[in-house]
Amino acid sequence: MKIGVIIIGSLFWESEDTLSSGKGKQLSELEDWQDYLFKQGKYRREWRDKSFKKENANFKKISIDLPIRYAKISSSRRSTYTMVYSKQEDNIIGKAIVLVYLYNINDFDGLCSLAKELSKAEGIAKQEKEIPLTKNWGTIVLQYNPKKIESNNPILLRWKQIFKDKNNINSFKILLTDESSITNEGLLNFDWLNNDELSDFDFLLTTSIVPCISEYPSSKEIADKMLTNQYFDYFIENYNSGIRTFQDDEIIEFLPLKIKNKLKK
Repeated sequence: MKIGVIIIGSLFWESEDTLSSGKGKQLSELEDWQDYLFKQGKYRREWRDKSFKKENANFKKISIDLPIRYAKISSSRRSTYTMVYSKQEDNIIGKAIVLVYLYNINDFDGLCSLAKELSKAEGIAKQEKEIPLTKNWGTIVLQYNPKKIESNNPILLRWKQIFKDKNNINSFKILLTDESSITNEGLLNFDWLNNDELSDFDFLLTTSIVPCISEYPSSKEIADKMLTNQYFDYFIENYNSGIRTFQDDEIIEFLPLKIKNKLKK
């Protein structure tokens, strides 16, 4: 079975060389914080190389349309906005990335192994002995291709059984009128995309993050957070990697010229 992972942020580009500072941390916490970020960045780079050979000339990423936006204030990004899935009444479409795993799977254990590695790369799992797929701030979720995977597929059924009611799905939305970005069975709550490049995939893994805000930020508010905290790396790296939102052009208008000059045309 062919597997991919949907990425909507730093999982695509972060390494030990792209660390956020520990601004706001006490001095006694700072070394531990920076050590954790270094190790996490290093693990992400190694995970990408092992799973996708990102540095290889044959590496391929697939650009897909999905409703994503900047809507979570992240302490690890100097309290600037980071990316989440957003299922509004009128879906606002952005650009995400799909990476293709180098190896296929044959059973649930194979899928679960990939999910656990993704959990470690995301920071959901921090202990080697305990590798959870869900925390109160985010969860690994699955999407399946209905043209290849039937609803009674044993791998799909086992995944649903494990995740049944594990997450508070109402926390994975912002407005009361929104729908949750995930289901109560651990699935991404969006239809499979009508994209020719995804037609031969069986499953896609991804991470859905809890927004923790009660209203959507404006483009100016997103830019102001970056300006106030003098942290632009997350936005720059996402933009230059092809991870985009419907607000990007407006956000850029509020950014200083030196930052605009770092953005790829």
